[in-house]
Amino acid sequence: RLGDLDVVLNARRGLAIASFIDRSVSEQSLFGTIEHGYFETIELSVDWYTGNLVQEAPLRHKVTDLESMTPLFSVADDAVTVHGSCETALGPIEKTVAIDPVGGTIELAWTLRWDELPAGSLRLGHLTLNPEAFDTDTLWFATHNGGTNLERHQLGAVPFDHGAAVSALVSARQGLGITEGVLLVGDAQHHVRAEIDQSLARPLGLVTFQPAGERYFLRCAFSLTESDETRRGGIPRDAEAPQRARIRFSARAGQ
Repeated sequence: RLGDLDVVLNARRGLAIASFIDRSVSEQSLFGTIEHGYFETIELSVDWYTGNLVQEAPLRHKVTDLESMTPLFSVADDAVTVHGSCETALGPIEKTVAIDPVGGTIELAWTLRWDELPAGSLRLGHLTLNPEAFDTDTLWFATHNGGTNLERHQLGAVPFDHGAAVSALVSARQGLGITEGVLLVGDAQHHVRAEIDQSLARPLGLVTFQPAGERYFLRCAFSLTESDETRRGGIPRDAEAPQRARIRFSARAGQ
């Protein structure tokens, strides 16, 4: 615990965020991991993580950072930084999680020392909301899609999944531009703010919403690559200039 922040990371799952509490906003964890069996519906009855990376390619096994990492800690100016790394079939993933109690933020950064970004989807920075911490009737998300003003969207009873594959060739249905690097999601009482370091990457935003009985599933992700019928092969990466990404999460009261 650091100031108002109470954060739990899971070193056995790639430093995924198990829970995030900012007591200046709420006594409940606002986002983190939803464990297997929480939802009764079969399609949702798996573990849902926050702050993880998943690469999926046709006819290949998934590549993720949900591997056991040996955490290395450093402290500077009251902030705590946790470093970890793991080997994958595509190459090493280096990951850093920085917790800043003064700014009330948790920042995740990835360095992918891969020869290429393979065909398929590469999504990271997943943000899984705690359905017990947000009011179903007033859920919303907002971002910029090319304009200067935030575009705000209320969520109702209709499920949707921006990242659902259309076919074996088309890996996502639609997405959010996030042209100013900010995505907000919350209810009438409080919200979570995701800020993207656009100097490193400009990902596409993906939101999934699924009512599930008296509960609901609401998750956001940030995509570095997707595929459609126009894509040909992988995207080469230079070992001296590896693919990087950085996303910062925080919570705020109000809308």
